[in-house]
Amino acid sequence: MKGFVFANFIFILLLFSFVFADKRLEYIFYYDYFKPKESYGNYKTYAIRYFDRISKKQTNFFELYFHNPPNNKEGNVFVTGVYKDWSERLFSYSSISFGTKADYLPKFRIDHEFFYKTGKSKELLLSIGAYYIRYYNKYQDFTFSYGIVYYSNGWNFTYKKLESNINPGSTRSYTDIYSLGLGFEKKYWLYLTYNYGNQSYISNFYSIPFRFDSKFSFYQLNYRTWIKDNKGIIIEYNKLNLKNSYYKNGFMVGVFYEF
Repeated sequence: MKGFVFANFIFILLLFSFVFADKRLEYIFYYDYFKPKESYGNYKTYAIRYFDRISKKQTNFFELYFHNPPNNKEGNVFVTGVYKDWSERLFSYSSISFGTKADYLPKFRIDHEFFYKTGKSKELLLSIGAYYIRYYNKYQDFTFSYGIVYYSNGWNFTYKKLESNINPGSTRSYTDIYSLGLGFEKKYWLYLTYNYGNQSYISNFYSIPFRFDSKFSFYQLNYRTWIKDNKGIIIEYNKLNLKNSYYKNGFMVGVFYEF
């Protein structure tokens, strides 16, 4: 059930995607190399992401992912959501996702998170949120999250904790996320992210239900740079190690346009 691990990482990336331009369009290509290759193969994913700031207090977004796994049928995921300012100090992120019928994709997913700005210069964000995923194979994932984000001139730091309950079996998993961002808007952003935790669920692929419980670590280096005032490129390298199961090297390249 690689989907449980992937779900957390998608959630993390979305929260780092708030845009400052009125509109942004992104075209992205992902390539994931798994070992053992004979069991998982190499994954290709194409994505289109569109952000639209319709007012000073609200940004809508739409995303479409085209998945091309070698050992499973192709599938697509559609995501729509909104960033919303409720006051000078409170804003939120909400989204809903739908996937085509495939065991590795969500049937639907709902995310919501509140952020509260504190400090003299509103440099510290406190966050609390949750998401729910329902898969086509009847697995369900409910995750609660909380964390902090600290902003300073030219850098920011994020810590987030995810605590998940996965059914059937009511097994519990956790993820700790640490991320350091360096850069300036309209110049470049470099994000260094480290996650660790465990993934646990009850497997029904055997005659007797088997509990899978494994620790994992995830490293990510993401770089976004503007080559002109309204366009730029995105590149990323990431590595995932799910103990006693598999590991992967992931690569991403993309372009973005602001208007």
